Amino acid sequence: MHRAVEMLNRTVEIRIPLPKFVENAAKCVFRSRIFHALGWNVPVLLAVLGFLLGFQAVQDRPAMERIGFHWAVINAKTLRAESLMLWTAAHLLVPLLSAVVYNSVYLFRPRSRVRRCFRLTVLIAFAAFCLWYFEQGFYLARKIVIG
Repeated sequence: MHRAVEMLNRTVEIRIPLPKFVENAAKCVFRSRIFHALGWNVPVLLAVLGFLLGFQAVQDRPAMERIGFHWAVINAKTLRAESLMLWTAAHLLVPLLSAVVYNSVYLFRPRSRVRRCFRLTVLIAFAAFCLWYFEQGFYLARKIVIG
């Protein structure tokens, strides 16, 4: 009886190896520049998400006010974020060109140390701006509504 219980409690580990071409392809994907470019584009995607959230909140505000709901707090930060979203909606070509410039700076691989440092500085500065922009849109999207 104890042998049967012991045999049932044992875990059998079965390993099925992946084919070599799958392993090699996975290694190449993680080393490729395209994978890294997608990683560097996360701040750009967050900025797009921030714009969509913030612009939707700005567009919903007049309809909410007509039915008797208002934002709980409207301060200088709210007005700045609202004007930023409206300006971006009016000038959609500016973020598009910024994203193209950002990606072209990323794809440019300088040889000298000074140019590499300049490239990294530009990338980090633009990423910081994108994260700030996301924060502005997210700030508008999470405004408390009172009735």
